[in-house]
Amino acid sequence: GLINLRGSVVTVIRLAKLIPIMEPAYEKNILIMKKQEETKGVLVEEVIEVLDITEDDIQLSNQETEHAVGVVTIGEKVASVIQIDHMIF
Repeated sequence: GLINLRGSVVTVIRLAKLIPIMEPAYEKNILIMKKQEETKGVLVEEVIEVLDITEDDIQLSNQETEHAVGVVTIGEKVASVIQIDHMIF
């Protein structure tokens, strides 16, 4: 879909259509990403926290898939790391 973001038209991607994840229950949360001059949005269920991580923080998976490359552990929390730029840009 498309949204108007501060006067600019931005493409919004349903990530659940690209990888096997649950579709967000609400279509109100859009994570905006920018790569060079291109801006895109991704529908998300919620944003719990925004973190800065480095490549050294990522534990590469032995079972790397087309989109998932590993996991990152912050305290007791573990999150999958996906290569989203290859999917939407």
